[in-house]
Amino acid sequence: AFGGALGSLTHEELAVAFEENLLPEAGWADTWLGLKRDEAGLWVWEDGTHYSHGPARWLSGRLSSMDSTASCVFANADRLWVNARCDQRLRNFVCTKPMATPH
Repeated sequence: AFGGALGSLTHEELAVAFEENLLPEAGWADTWLGLKRDEAGLWVWEDGTHYSHGPARWLSGRLSSMDSTASCVFANADRLWVNARCDQRLRNFVCTKPMATPH
């Protein structure tokens, strides 16, 4: 909405900043990320970048889970990433929006 999209944590620095600065805030448990599984079964960020961080942030076993109904990702209260159904209702989400260019 408003020209934004779910956030793509495509660089390690962004992922660390997200975890250290947003997740610890009260009420930021179960936050949607802009990561989803594509038709080929690969994890892709909302901006089209392929996921490349490895399994370190994932809840044990979730990265390799091939449950085709669990194609979207959220960060839980323990800062671990969990794949879930995309229609699961969660309170929080992180969006990014391109910066306006000066005229």
